[in-house]
Amino acid sequence: MRGDDRHSQSQLSRPQLINGLRANGKLGPIVVLQDGDDRSSGQFTLTWTSEPRATYAVQSSSDLQSGFSDLVTGVPSAGSTTTVTVYLYDPNKSFVRIRKQ
Repeated sequence: MRGDDRHSQSQLSRPQLINGLRANGKLGPIVVLQDGDDRSSGQFTLTWTSEPRATYAVQSSSDLQSGFSDLVTGVPSAGSTTTVTVYLYDPNKSFVRIRKQ
């Protein structure tokens, strides 16, 4: 879900996006501009607004109650937007968020 913090606990048809987090854990100005997934390979591609010279982590959770795990860390900003492709353990039931490091 984009733009709010409501989350579904039911089976998901595709990865759900959660607002980006600043390094201090507070909601930040990260906005997902584009996303896409390839179910056969488990790949999920995200493009988000970013700050020049910043680094980011992409995290996922299968249920929002067991916490988030890093899929990738140290993603360097590509300027005003950044794109990364990650592999999801279960692309049918994943929540994804971006965290500024």
